[in-house]
Amino acid sequence: MDYCTPDQAELKLGESDTVIEELRMYDAGISFNAVKYHIFNAFYEAVGQYGPGVKPLTYLEVKVPILKNEVDFTHKTLKVHIDE
Repeated sequence: MDYCTPDQAELKLGESDTVIEELRMYDAGISFNAVKYHIFNAFYEAVGQYGPGVKPLTYLEVKVPILKNEVDFTHKTLKVHIDE
């Protein structure tokens, strides 16, 4: 079987928008199963509404709120167990 890197696949298959999007997901490490979640499709649609000039979020703008929520959740869970 002939394997190819994402760059080679892009060259072989041309400028298909679908192929390029799939390669971006692969390159970013986003699981292809993510497209099964309705929230992913809603996110994708919301980004598309802003148009091509939308400024992408930085790594910190994504990471900090998510980690803060996880820390808060962990503290609440621990508090419940400590109180018992």
